[in-house]
Amino acid sequence: PAAIAGEVAAGRTVFVDVTADWCLTCQVNKALVIDPDPIRSRLNGSQVVAMRADWTRPDPVIAAFLHRYGRFGIPFNVVYGPGTPAGRVLPELLTKEAVTAALDAAAGQAAAAARSEHAARERAATAEIIRAARHARWLALQESAVPLVAELAAGAADPGDAQGRIR
Repeated sequence: PAAIAGEVAAGRTVFVDVTADWCLTCQVNKALVIDPDPIRSRLNGSQVVAMRADWTRPDPVIAAFLHRYGRFGIPFNVVYGPGTPAGRVLPELLTKEAVTAALDAAAGQAAAAARSEHAARERAATAEIIRAARHARWLALQESAVPLVAELAAGAADPGDAQGRIR
């Protein structure tokens, strides 16, 4: 903790990764987000200090660090910097976007706001695609159901077979 405060006071960003060899989610975060670029390049930059706390074997100092954030397990990642001196806790399942946004915010960069806005636009576009796909599915169901309803009303279809005909 004292080392973190010193790095932040010097204007650097600190990325803390509390992990363990036995933690499957930690290993997934490392393999899919922390180790590949662009995150690895950011963590290796001159203004970022990457710290790893290995909790493979219980350690009271690491346990106390987790407890300060109301956590009792791992994975746990937090980013400190001039823009977030108290630290910004990351979700347990990391994404490149979440880590990038936290690093930007910690550094106090205006880019964080722009990236966040871009991510919000991407989420809105994805939601619109999902809405359109659901609507298309509803239209397809309605199209297949209309003739069936007419057949059921005319007594020309067996109600027990009706469900299998709507897909």
